[in-house]
Amino acid sequence: MDTRKWLSWVANIYQLGDLSDCLSFDGATLCNFSEQEFILLTGSEDTGRKIAAQLDLWKNGRFLLGKDSLTNM
Repeated sequence: MDTRKWLSWVANIYQLGDLSDCLSFDGATLCNFSEQEFILLTGSEDTGRKIAAQLDLWKNGRFLLGKDSLTNM
């Protein structure tokens, strides 16, 4: 799943609005951001925390299922 689709999906689920302007990074870059960096980039503590938490779930799921499990979806 590419980052734009993932961000759109997260924004839709949590009704966060359009995130493409503030988070137009590749997946590797997004995966390295801390919760605080997401808060600063989005300008919202609530939005930043939700994105960071959702990304953490994906990263942990990938670890538990094996490194290629999510890329083959």
